[in-house]
Amino acid sequence: MEEPRFFNKGAWKGVVIAVIAVAASQFVLAWQYYRLEEKRLPVIEQQLAEQRQEMERQAAKEAVVLFLDAWKEGDAVLAQRYLTENAVLQEQGGMFSLQQGFSDYAIVKIEKLEKGGFRAQVEKQTEQGLPKQVEVLLVRKILDAYYVDSVEIAG
Repeated sequence: MEEPRFFNKGAWKGVVIAVIAVAASQFVLAWQYYRLEEKRLPVIEQQLAEQRQEMERQAAKEAVVLFLDAWKEGDAVLAQRYLTENAVLQEQGGMFSLQQGFSDYAIVKIEKLEKGGFRAQVEKQTEQGLPKQVEVLLVRKILDAYYVDSVEIAG
C-alpha cells in the first residue's frame, strides 16, 4: 500500500502545520484574554478601592468605640490614649471633660472627609436623664492607627 502524497516529503510537514495551528490558537486565546481584562480591570480596581475605604472606615469606627468605651467607664487615662495632642489641648481648655460620665452612646454615622480622616456623629445619653447630647468627633490617621483629633458639641 502506498502512503499518501502529503507525507511523502517527510513527517516535518505535518509537524510544522501542527506548530502553526498551536501558535495561532495561542495568539487567539491571548487576544481574547486581554480584551476581557481591559473590561474587567477597571471594575476590579474600583472594588479594591471601595474595600480599602471600608476597611479604613471600620478602623476609624473602632478607634471611636474604644475611646467612647473608656470615657463611658470613667477611665480618663485610657481614653487619653486615643486622643491626639489637639484633642488633649481641647480637654485641658475645657471644651469637654473626660471626668464627666455618660450612661450610653450611639454612633449615628461616620463619614469620610475630603482632606482625610473621618467625622463621627455620636449621641450620648447623660446619667442625669437629660436629652441626648450630640457630639462630633473628628478622627485622624497617624501612621497606621486612628485617633480622635477633636471633640465638639454639635449645634
